[in-house]
Amino acid sequence: NTQFHTVSFITNGGHLYPNIKNVLENDQIGDLPTPTRTGYAFAGWYTGLTDGEQVDATYIPTQNITLYARWRKLSDYIVTFNPNEGEVGLKWIKIQENEEIGTLPTPTRENSVFTGWYTGMTDGILIEDTYIPTADMTIYAHWKDNKTINYNNDFSMEEYMTIAQDKFSEIVRADKESLERNGIK
Repeated sequence: NTQFHTVSFITNGGHLYPNIKNVLENDQIGDLPTPTRTGYAFAGWYTGLTDGEQVDATYIPTQNITLYARWRKLSDYIVTFNPNEGEVGLKWIKIQENEEIGTLPTPTRENSVFTGWYTGMTDGILIEDTYIPTADMTIYAHWKDNKTINYNNDFSMEEYMTIAQDKFSEIVRADKESLERNGIK
């Protein structure tokens, strides 16, 4: 005559199906189900609603028992975007704990090419859309100078050269003679 003990699971606002498990007498409870609850992390099963001991897979029930889920509220993290002398429409986003950062905004800066968001102003780790923040943080836009020279092959028309250097941008208008005077052929 095989005896079972029924284990009932009360989720306290979470979701779980099925919410009952039968365990053979004198056997360990075994794998425990993991309920879900929006905005919370599951913190374990306990023998009491607000007290009692935590139960794991090695627990051996001696009678029918009810176990209660306990929860920890997930944190929200603020990720602030520093465009690093550029411009960005979105100033910050809120990410819930354990969530990926997702699609990031693309900033702009005159005469520069955006190379990515990083954890440091001039160095740091590249932040990709799969990054999972663990605290509030600021990420920084990194830039590469965009130097272009537009000209025609015979120098018969005016040329426009854009030079981006350090923090300053300068547009130089030159024709063939001024280029040659400055040693540019």
